[in-house]
Amino acid sequence: MRVLQILIAISAVVAIGACGTMKHVVSGGCPREWRPLAVINRALEVVPGEKRALGRPYIFDGPFGMKDLPKGCNVAWAVRGGAATVDGRGNLAVRADAAPGTTFDVLAYTAGVWGRQTAFVVDPRPNPIAGTWSQRGEGTCRDNVPAEPRIGELIFQRNGQYALTRQPFETQYDYWGTYTYDAATGRLSLSQPGSQPNREYHATLNARGELVIEGFGGAPAAGCTATFENSGTTYRP
Repeated sequence: MRVLQILIAISAVVAIGACGTMKHVVSGGCPREWRPLAVINRALEVVPGEKRALGRPYIFDGPFGMKDLPKGCNVAWAVRGGAATVDGRGNLAVRADAAPGTTFDVLAYTAGVWGRQTAFVVDPRPNPIAGTWSQRGEGTCRDNVPAEPRIGELIFQRNGQYALTRQPFETQYDYWGTYTYDAATGRLSLSQPGSQPNREYHATLNARGELVIEGFGGAPAAGCTATFENSGTTYRP
């Protein structure tokens, strides 16, 4: 009797394993995914006439970040919108006459799930403040007025959007909106959703490549200045 029970248990384990193997084979070596799919794990910004390889999508694993898609998973690509095309290998081609400000969607299907990312056609001219910045130390203000807490992450994208958070954590931002920047005058204007007025600053790059924003990090009357170091992530094609 004891031997029979052991044989039954072994048969059950083998059957479960065979079932898993069959599912793996039927799916073409690509197990069905239940987590969301990320087409690209950063902002997708392109210029008119640009060609680029998108690479393989990622699996979004919540607070654990992004995980690589298994090598056995084939990817089907598509574009929604007339500003670009994409081939079966994920090579994106933007039309030469695509106007800055145009958007289109890149779609990817693999492992039984869809991924979508909006692409932004941006002005091909350089944007010196585009990138991800982190405040160096605390800001300085006139008359020993205390500065606001240090800003951990300040992101300027080339599509005119920005986001700010004092302590970076995934995509949780303290506030966000759109911005305009005039490199000739240093005028930086930040707007937020809703009826709040635009915030006006003077921003320049110093000799060390740091972003210095005057009037930032405190009450306007305090004359505060904040200095930011580039974290190495830029949103330039």
